[in-house]
Amino acid sequence: MGHCKLSILEYAQKYDAPPESLDALQDELDFQCEIKDAWGRKIIYQVNPDETVSLTSYGKDGNEGGDNDNADLVGIFPLKTKSGRWEGNYCKWLKYPLESYHNKEVEQAR
Repeated sequence: MGHCKLSILEYAQKYDAPPESLDALQDELDFQCEIKDAWGRKIIYQVNPDETVSLTSYGKDGNEGGDNDNADLVGIFPLKTKSGRWEGNYCKWLKYPLESYHNKEVEQAR
C-alpha cells in the first residue's frame, strides 16, 4: 500500500486533484501502484470528506473483519496539509495499514 500512497500523492500534486480511482493511476505511464493486495484482490480506495484517503484490504479471506492473515489492513493518510497544500510524497500515515495486525500479535504474545 505504500507505493500506492506515494502514487496517489504524486498524482494529486500533478493534476491538482486525487485520482477518481486506482485504475486512473494505471493509465498514467509514470505512476506505478499496486492496486491489488497480496491475495490478488483490488485494494479498496476511498477519498473521505475530511480530505484523507483510505486504502483497505480485507485480508487473506477477502471478508471484512478477521484475525491474523484474515485481518483487515486499513491505511489512512492526508491529501493536504493544514495550510491547504497537497501533502508531500512522504507524509505520515494517520493510520498505518498493519497497525491492527501488529497490535494483535503483541496481545497474543503476552
